Amino acid sequence: MSVYSCDCGEYTFYMAHGTYITQVYPLNFLESMLEDSVFENHIFYRRKFNGSLIFGGRKLKADFTYFYDIEQSAPCDYLSFIIYKDSDIYWEGYFTTANGEFDLDKCTYTINPLSYDDYSDLLDLAGIQYNILTSTGIQTPVTTHAIWGTINIDYTHCRWLTKIDEAQNVLEFLADKVVAGVAVQADFFTDAINYVTLNTSHVRYLLISQKYDIINPTATYPAQQLMMSWNDLMEILWGMFQVTWEFDPTVGANGTIYVEHISYFTKANGMDTRGHKIAAGSNRYKYLKTEMPKYEYFSMMEAEHIDFKGYPIHYEDMCVDQDPLTNIREIAIPVSTDLEYIIQSPERISDSGVVILCNYQSGGLNYVDRQIGIHLPDIRLNMQLSWSYLHESYFRHNRVLISGTLNEIPHTFVTAKKIKEQEIKAIACVDFDPSETITTELGETYFGGEKGDVAKASIKPSGEMDLILRYGPVDGVNSGWSDCFAVVGTVEYTLNSGHYTDITTHFEFSKPSAGINISIVVTVYDNLGALQCTSASHSITFTAGARTIDDVWDFNCEIFVGWCAVVTISYNPAEICSIDIEPDAERSCANGIIYVETPTP
Repeated sequence: MSVYSCDCGEYTFYMAHGTYITQVYPLNFLESMLEDSVFENHIFYRRKFNGSLIFGGRKLKADFTYFYDIEQSAPCDYLSFIIYKDSDIYWEGYFTTANGEFDLDKCTYTINPLSYDDYSDLLDLAGIQYNILTSTGIQTPVTTHAIWGTINIDYTHCRWLTKIDEAQNVLEFLADKVVAGVAVQADFFTDAINYVTLNTSHVRYLLISQKYDIINPTATYPAQQLMMSWNDLMEILWGMFQVTWEFDPTVGANGTIYVEHISYFTKANGMDTRGHKIAAGSNRYKYLKTEMPKYEYFSMMEAEHIDFKGYPIHYEDMCVDQDPLTNIREIAIPVSTDLEYIIQSPERISDSGVVILCNYQSGGLNYVDRQIGIHLPDIRLNMQLSWSYLHESYFRHNRVLISGTLNEIPHTFVTAKKIKEQEIKAIACVDFDPSETITTELGETYFGGEKGDVAKASIKPSGEMDLILRYGPVDGVNSGWSDCFAVVGTVEYTLNSGHYTDITTHFEFSKPSAGINISIVVTVYDNLGALQCTSASHSITFTAGARTIDDVWDFNCEIFVGWCAVVTISYNPAEICSIDIEPDAERSCANGIIYVETPTP
């Protein structure tokens, strides 16, 4: 009577109330089961107890008395409940006597225990908000410079969002609040080469600011409060970058939280059910239409430029949900990134929410980065955090189908969701890991070798399991994505002996370059349009890591008042997507020619 015995082992049960430990004897344990499932919208699994345990009765009245005595004196006390299988912990939970039901006539106590696992304490604290502007332990304000065209603004009240080598960024600050002393691994944000795009990272130097301080950068009294919880931050990182998290208590002194892109988390191969007689005849599946929207919409709080507004990711395949009432999935995050819209139209911007800025570092200073748009080819501050760039960079994974339309262009994605579902039985007396994939006859024979992901596993004490598995297309190869170079610059003529014979140029790349060449040839025409002079070709080379270069060049052609020079600037279209020269430049991207008329002296 002290144990339940079966082919999978012997089970014993213990209660802990304070420092007192008591063995108890549930009457109906074999009718219960443990249930593994993915926790809400995360990637990690949690195991809960499914079923109600009955204690006491006429033959085990001591158990009833144990719980009833606690009920009389301390009904809200925390009671720890541990199930052992042989000498190993099978499951841990807790409850209070107030959570259960007493039958005083039958002398029974019935309870459905709650789970206690590695995530319990963390998730209890994950919703608590902290003021990341003034909390003890958060870093002092950080300054970044927004310089572009007529814009020259210093934002002096930002905080590092994810810069791991800076003590202390918001990510680590909030992680420490949910697990004291925990380590944080976030290679997605710290690696110089981003493992998703396979190119230079744009997320190493992210700054976050209360929106008021971006609208009013010179205010005498900056914002004093920006409340944020771990859950709040994770919602933002998921919405913008498809970055999620899991916790491993076994790595490091206090455990490690992995904050990474969805593509980082892979699954090992686990159980093979093809030898299980109980699994025979299970080659049935269905599509999860509720998980197959036709349109995925994304929005931030404010945006004016089309690249920052973005376009939905959508799917023309008839397999997706065709009902206009249910076929849209929307993600809205309380963030603004269209910095120039905030600068130009502050009266239209709400003070609530946050601004996140993409930065680069030069000479020990921080600068808001800029890039040319994908939908509209003009260069804007913080363009790397527009929806068009976020989608191109980080949303080729975890899509509804393996093919769809992203940024209004058909794409074959790298990974897609598992949207075919099977119910199958199996036997597992050994420890079962739901994060591992399952090999089945359905997957191997009919789905071309696809492995099943566990959506839910219900495990009985006898080892019998009811599995819900999901299948999807084989993952593609991640070939990465690199945003092209945009070049801006100025061309000025310098008087030499009363005539224009020198050209001073200033070019600036939208991102650090690596050995890119620009070639310049000047052709001079008189006021009647007759060719007067053609210069030799002049080359300018951007060295690795450079963003700007200045050059003065004597092109050895005289130019008189009323004459005109055609400045031909050649570049490699595969490397440079746009070149924009001031003053009064007329651009033709097809042939790489810039026409600049000489100013009148």
